[in-house]
Amino acid sequence: MNYFIPFLFLLLSACATLKPHSLQESLRFINLEGEGRGRIGYVDQNYLFRFESVFQDKRWLLNLTVPMHGEELLIFEELDKKISNGKMQSLEQQIDRSVKKQTNLRELQDVNVISHLRSLVRFAQAHKLGLSVICQNHKCYLDEEEFLVTPISDGVELRKYIKDNYYVELAALYLEKNSYSRTNFFLKKEKSKKNLFSLELFWKNK
Repeated sequence: MNYFIPFLFLLLSACATLKPHSLQESLRFINLEGEGRGRIGYVDQNYLFRFESVFQDKRWLLNLTVPMHGEELLIFEELDKKISNGKMQSLEQQIDRSVKKQTNLRELQDVNVISHLRSLVRFAQAHKLGLSVICQNHKCYLDEEEFLVTPISDGVELRKYIKDNYYVELAALYLEKNSYSRTNFFLKKEKSKKNLFSLELFWKNK
């Protein structure tokens, strides 16, 4: 027993020092390239689609094929930079307008929801973009922006507060092989169970 206590103390100390490393390592399993099926939702409305996505020249391109509607393209430009000079595409403008119209919340009228979703993608793919992320406990920082990283039973959640009690979230779920098989983007308000906006991606053969 006398030998066990020092060993247990050393083991716990080792785990504590590995914690920040493990936190950043969990981000490396978030892969946003591939294809599959998805769902986009505004409050109580949902639309299904097929998608393909790829990183190209520091951009993330998400091509959606919506039944009875056609193709839409979501592009997050210049992800190596904190702020992009690129113009919003039609789908990005539609998402921003729909969120503000359907939520009808004064707190979000001057908020660019798309720019905060872009920040989440940029943070999640920082290792791929060659960007430096600093983590302490469950708080991580990229270019002075704060992100909360929470390991959960099925994966990891990334959260960024945007105004008052509102936040955007990326949830990567169900680790298979070397990447998660599901990625969810949400706009939420604390203590509310309803998503103000959701973009759910179910990856094929990940």
